[in-house]
Amino acid sequence: KELRMSEASVQSNGSKANWAAIAAAQFDLHVARRSLVEYFPKPGAPCGRVARAAEWHDRLAAAYQSAGRYYHTLTHLSQMLLWINAAWQETHEGLLIATWAAYFHDVVYDSHQKDNEERSATMSLEAANELQIPREIAQPAADWILRTKTHDAGESIACACFLDCDLAILGAPANLYRAYAEAIRNEYAWVAEDAYRS
Repeated sequence: KELRMSEASVQSNGSKANWAAIAAAQFDLHVARRSLVEYFPKPGAPCGRVARAAEWHDRLAAAYQSAGRYYHTLTHLSQMLLWINAAWQETHEGLLIATWAAYFHDVVYDSHQKDNEERSATMSLEAANELQIPREIAQPAADWILRTKTHDAGESIACACFLDCDLAILGAPANLYRAYAEAIRNEYAWVAEDAYRS
């Protein structure tokens, strides 16, 4: 429902739609912060883990709101999480892998650099280690993040579903897609027009 509302809000604005104005589901600070701990219960975990999860959440939120981002923002993350929860048909563990990967998949984003995915995957493993996320969740998530570089899922149907959620904007209505395209162009404003079109 919220995703449909987002699309409608863009359509109502016609060709002047912009990604920043899309009324996406908000990145719920309390839910996200809590999920970093409660999705991955570990008996005997130190009480400081909750505080560290809050710190990691704040790092994620700050990263997705950093300067120079026009598309790869909390709006994109929110919509990707909506798609994951709507589309996932795998095991509960698969949903957790997809959710953890989504949180971190664009945490490092600099259009001037070519190692964003590698750095994002490394950060996801750093957070997983600190928050005692099981390796069977953390390692596939890091791999899926790396695969957002080429969007080649290999033999994994679950990873393919995750990548589809990341690229769902490519199948959006025209005005929503246009807002995405304009936002991406803004992220590459430093690239000359001919080179960008190429």
